Amino acid sequence: MLAGKSVTIEKAGKPLVDLVLHQDRPAIIGALRGQLEYDDETFDDPDSSMSSMFYGDP
Repeated sequence: MLAGKSVTIEKAGKPLVDLVLHQDRPAIIGALRGQLEYDDETFDDPDSSMSSMFYGDP
């Protein structure tokens, strides 16, 4: 596998898993900048639907 080849693990002649050499990709910081919107004033407020799932309806 270190020579750039992949390895296939089979069971009863059927391929199950392909092992390939990992290729490192750099992280892209800020990739969604300008694409997401949120309200600064209510961002940290509890979500009423989530609260009802955990604590029941008031």
